[in-house]
Amino acid sequence: SRAAEELGLGKSLHERLMYECGYEHIMLDTQYRMTPALSQFPSQRFYDGKLINASNVLRPSYANRCTMMGGVAYTLYQINGTERQADSGSLE
Repeated sequence: SRAAEELGLGKSLHERLMYECGYEHIMLDTQYRMTPALSQFPSQRFYDGKLINASNVLRPSYANRCTMMGGVAYTLYQINGTERQADSGSLE
């Protein structure tokens, strides 16, 4: 919200700790939970293609081990409904 930004809260706590405290930081670049097909999007979108898939998710036995409602490793569902914005600015 604008009020939060005016109070200096326009950045997350994580961003403030990383960039404003003056300490060195490193990026943890190996992911251990998503299949490579699923990790490709966050790697490209948020990490400039720098995420590495750990060896456990590259094994054939890892593929399709987690499913929901008989779907494949990840499934998108259409949810019909609406969102409302509260007076505070939050979505309900």
